[in-house]
Amino acid sequence: MARPGWFLAEKGTYSTERFFGTLAQAAFEIDAMFLYQGGRSYDEHFQFDFATVNIMYKYGVEYDNVVVEVDSEQRANRHVFLAEGIKGLKPGVEYCRFGRIEDVTGSEDLVFYLAWKYLERNPAHRFWVEGSPIAYGPKGLEVLWNCFAGEVMYPQWMEQDPSGSERMDVVEELGIRPEDFRPDKIW
Repeated sequence: MARPGWFLAEKGTYSTERFFGTLAQAAFEIDAMFLYQGGRSYDEHFQFDFATVNIMYKYGVEYDNVVVEVDSEQRANRHVFLAEGIKGLKPGVEYCRFGRIEDVTGSEDLVFYLAWKYLERNPAHRFWVEGSPIAYGPKGLEVLWNCFAGEVMYPQWMEQDPSGSERMDVVEELGIRPEDFRPDKIW
């Protein structure tokens, strides 16, 4: 069964051009290929709806490849939900979903680094995998990386809560105190 991942932003703050450009930069920084083949879709009013890009470590190798949908602002604002019950999101705030990754299964390593590099440039955004109790921001991924001493446990990283880490010494080295583990601070 496919397990999609989404980038999230507070409603009204998403930009198609910025997402497309920053996603390409993130792929470059992790030494992955960013392949846009002109796959654009339009809505019933002939307005741009979304485009797809492939991001991969090695061409043609299964599980080293993810497909990302680059949504228009209109489409992203149709995929709005309240952030109830997902750690790392502000309760009562409407978020839009964009940048859907069709399936993260088997590509957790690629997805982790891609999301981290993207979020470093867009710290107000989050990354969430459907069914996961946590939506990560850049600091949350950094803490998770440091808590596992650079050996992130794939594929389970999407379920890890860095605030419950046994490696609080590493967290403190980053200058983060336990009371900082609030959605507006760490995630």
